[in-house]
Amino acid sequence: MVGLVAPAAHSKGLSASAGDRYGRTTGIVAGRPAVIVSTLYLSDSGDGCERPRDLRATLAAPRGVVVRGAPTLRPRARGGPRDDRMVNATWRVRAARAGVAWGYVRWRGTGADGRRCTDSQHLRVIATSAPPTLAVVGAVRSFDNNTGVIVQAVLPGVRSPGGEAFDTFFNEQHVLGRTRRGLRALLRPRALADGGFDADGLSCMLVAGPRASVAYRLRFTWNHALGAVSIVRNGSVPVVAPARNYTERACERQHRQVPVCSPCDGPDSAVGSLAKPMTAAAEQTTSRP
Repeated sequence: MVGLVAPAAHSKGLSASAGDRYGRTTGIVAGRPAVIVSTLYLSDSGDGCERPRDLRATLAAPRGVVVRGAPTLRPRARGGPRDDRMVNATWRVRAARAGVAWGYVRWRGTGADGRRCTDSQHLRVIATSAPPTLAVVGAVRSFDNNTGVIVQAVLPGVRSPGGEAFDTFFNEQHVLGRTRRGLRALLRPRALADGGFDADGLSCMLVAGPRASVAYRLRFTWNHALGAVSIVRNGSVPVVAPARNYTERACERQHRQVPVCSPCDGPDSAVGSLAKPMTAAAEQTTSRP
């Protein structure tokens, strides 16, 4: 299932804010059944809204996303202790076409003192025209005597998606306390670090030690109903040094330290023209099993 937990955009009393644990982007495959889940954390609420009555959640679906059933739901809270109480609202949806669109979820209820409690969560849906793909496209000798294995993701039918869109599909955060499944879990041999995805869908994962070649196993099993198939790839790729093209320089862009100077003089001048290290995407999708 595809889920979404977004920081509160306009709130009064209720709150879905969970710091940087969750983002506001979710991914689905157009034409396939999927699920959007909005989670409200009552423990973060204030102004007498920790235990609201008549709680309702309304989904204003993004353009091109059709909701099966009523857009307004009356979900029930779950969890016992105050710091664990949450409410999940689940809608079954289907995207008509590939693309990126925005919508929002509005929560409403009545607080203990009779005042209205509200919260609005903005959401972005990225719909692909076919299941996303992921493949190893190269390996390079990296700094600190390690080897960089470069993978490339493709989101069919999505124009200029941006790095966070790839993370939406392949770097998940789970609702209900599950740990995040990151890129490093996809590759064998085990990766020491990854740099997230860049705007071209490239990511460099570092594996220990210098190597002449890398025999790899790439495995990603979707755990939600976004209509994609599991990805399993095995193979071997030679290690090159130095990097010869843009794809092979992904490890330099994502992991190599770059001095902050413009222009650079002295020993740092040789690397002064490299792009700054890519930061991890700020937005993560969430999912429910």
